[in-house]
Formats: sequence, C-alpha cells, structure tokens
Amino acid sequence: MMNLMLLVAGVVAVAVGYALFKLKQANDEIERVLKTNGELTAKNEQLQMQKAVAETQVKNAKVRKDNETKSIASDRSKLIDGLHATGDLRD
Repeated sequence: MMNLMLLVAGVVAVAVGYALFKLKQANDEIERVLKTNGELTAKNEQLQMQKAVAETQVKNAKVRKDNETKSIASDRSKLIDGLHATGDLRD
C-alpha cells in the first residue's frame, strides 16, 4: 500500500513538474511574441513616416514641375495681367 502511494505521489509530482515546465515555455513564447510585435510596430510606424515624407516630396516635385512648365509657357504680358488680377503687382 505504501509503495502504491509513493508511486501515485511520484506520478503526480512528475505531472505537476511537466505542467510547470510547459507553462514556463508558454510564458517565454508569449514574451518573445510580444517583444517581436513591439519591434514590428515601431518599424511599421517608422516606415509609415518615411512613406509620408516620400509622398510629400513627390507631390512637391510635381507641383514645382507644373509651375515651371506654366512659367516657361507664359509670356511677360500674361504674367503681368495675372499679377494685376490677383493684386500682387505693385504699381
């Protein structure tokens, strides 16, 4: 009877030890995933900022190109008339 109780106690101890080991592994995996998620979130925010800067630079370059094209195509009298119309020309 005593041997049976010791055997059951040993099996229970091994089962509890195994469960604790698995819980520790799961906790370590959760910590690793959370750390990776944080790093990826930070990288994503950085890339979003870089994308916004690049899009702004492209837009500014397009506007500058359009303005240069318009200014090259305009003659002096059209420019003066346009400045008079907007009130930007000093008399």
